[in-house]
Amino acid sequence: MLAAVGLGLASASACTPMPNFDLTPDRPKSFGYKVNWLAVKTSNPASVAKTLGIESTVPANWTSGITAAYGRTDTSAKRSWVFLSPPVQGWVFVVSSGLPYPVMHTSDRHGGIGQKFDVMFSRLANDFSEVQFFGNHRVVDFVAWARASDGKTIRIFSYGDGDVYANIGAQTPEERSLRFLNVSGLTLHQATDRLFNVKGALLNEEDVTNLSALWSLDPSKLSELDLPMSLGSVGKLPKQIDSRSE
Repeated sequence: MLAAVGLGLASASACTPMPNFDLTPDRPKSFGYKVNWLAVKTSNPASVAKTLGIESTVPANWTSGITAAYGRTDTSAKRSWVFLSPPVQGWVFVVSSGLPYPVMHTSDRHGGIGQKFDVMFSRLANDFSEVQFFGNHRVVDFVAWARASDGKTIRIFSYGDGDVYANIGAQTPEERSLRFLNVSGLTLHQATDRLFNVKGALLNEEDVTNLSALWSLDPSKLSELDLPMSLGSVGKLPKQIDSRSE
């Protein structure tokens, strides 16, 4: 199960050391593989933290913040760390392996993770003009993306462990330009069958970052941009949207 293995959503060790948050400004650090992230159209990271209810934020540079976001937890409370970036070309990134992902294909929605995604995404969609979610993990062929604009959900898709988890909305022009298989309007079972029956249709982590480049920014290319040194912040995901919290 992705919920327990692929993303490490239930496997964080109590022996994991606390991250050290470096306060030395640095240039943006690339990320985008084996992690989940949000891209929010705003120049105000604090407003994003407020909307999500992210707790106890402290300053952190890109290197230490991204390191914390990749699967480490606050071992005293077993809560996921999340990195909020400073604005990058009008976008704020929210990065954490503990971010919930869209899932609708099981009755419990991966132990409530699907419901937590709904809470997180709807909060942001209500407060910001453009909100995007991305995630991937090659071990279980997990890919996911979602987009809301002006309060309206446009597209939600996720796949992993051999099943389509969610398939809401019509395929976007950007998905089409990347030659993604069009499964618009199909049930989850139908979409799964179609992905497996069409040669070359299965998607990978680079498809996710390629889509993010067309929708907003490709985080795997951040280090290549000529951007100033800066600081972001690190906090704890609230229980209501932390996929690791029961």
